[in-house]
Amino acid sequence: MKHKVLWGPVSKNDKKMKSLENLIVFGEWDKEITDKMREVAVNNDIKLYSFNDIVEKGRQVEERKFVQPSEDDVFMMSYTSGTTGNPKGVKLTHKMLVGTAYAVRNRVGKVDHTDSYLSYLPSAHVFE
Repeated sequence: MKHKVLWGPVSKNDKKMKSLENLIVFGEWDKEITDKMREVAVNNDIKLYSFNDIVEKGRQVEERKFVQPSEDDVFMMSYTSGTTGNPKGVKLTHKMLVGTAYAVRNRVGKVDHTDSYLSYLPSAHVFE
């Protein structure tokens, strides 16, 4: 069942898939990349990587250059369940993350393992 969602039928002719170029598989699936998955990826001109492949590529980089991010650079993507529509990725910026941390520190004070809190979408999920 879980593979059906990603792997069959998959076509880059589908308007939802046409911009997909790279797919990184991680978690349980990282260990379960099958020949069928590789075949579907190749047939649709999609580069398929396991998370371990990406880690290994990072280890092979000889010179790692740090680039200071701007406040509007994307820190990460938070994928929503699509409560009000289709599931989607929300771009969370460095400014949003720092703003959330500042707001918590300013309003709540120090937060540690003894605290409980109510989570709201989307930046609080990332802050968790």
